[in-house]
Amino acid sequence: MRPGLPLAVLTVALLAGCGATASPPASGGGPAPAGGAPTSTGRSTGGNAAGPQCPADADITKTLGVTVTTDHDPARSGTTSAVCSYDGKGADGKLTSVQVHMQIGGANAEFEALKKSAGAQGYTTSARSGIGDAAFTFANASYGINYLAVLKGDMMVDIAAQVSFEQEAALANLVLG
Repeated sequence: MRPGLPLAVLTVALLAGCGATASPPASGGGPAPAGGAPTSTGRSTGGNAAGPQCPADADITKTLGVTVTTDHDPARSGTTSAVCSYDGKGADGKLTSVQVHMQIGGANAEFEALKKSAGAQGYTTSARSGIGDAAFTFANASYGINYLAVLKGDMMVDIAAQVSFEQEAALANLVLG
């Protein structure tokens, strides 16, 4: 199961770590940085290697336009869930963060729970067609963070970043295959 903190709390928690010159992070939450070193494929070496694998740094750059400076050890829940966090610079040169959460098994329930949680926190969700079996988006306009959640079969991926929904869809398609 996905870490259970509300989206707004996770966003505020990450913003607390930003310096005066840093842009707000794109991540809607995630673990405290653990400093995993990228492997030759750009994936974090930390955590359990079983289960969903974090996208390579190069894939984050190629799809989102964020040059990764640090990828953090993934937060895992057994072999069914991984939350991958990246710090980097956006195309505009500003500091930013990206969070990618992947869930295998129980994905439909996780997808619906995320949608319900977003609505309960006052976010307006919008259905998105043409990606996966089902998808929705919502945004935290205060910080310019876009969220995309995609369900395909029994796998879900959700992405939080200061990039366009189209860029997030490109990463989701890459992750979901």
